[in-house]
Amino acid sequence: MKRFVALAAALCIILSVSAAGAYSDKDKISPSAAEAVELMYDLDIMRGDGINFRPNANITREEMFRVVYSLTSV
Repeated sequence: MKRFVALAAALCIILSVSAAGAYSDKDKISPSAAEAVELMYDLDIMRGDGINFRPNANITREEMFRVVYSLTSV
């Protein structure tokens, strides 16, 4: 199961259309975190507010729930 999740994550990264470039505040996302932002976006865990990713904002309850749920469902 872990191999499938890893393969799916890699496939999302390969096939994604730079999600970090879709945000109006993309200049605030550090280059070293851009890949992680894309992965979290592709896995529908963190989406920001639809226009901005808000990389310096506190994590919301909804986002934290999605992270915990994603970890427990693996």
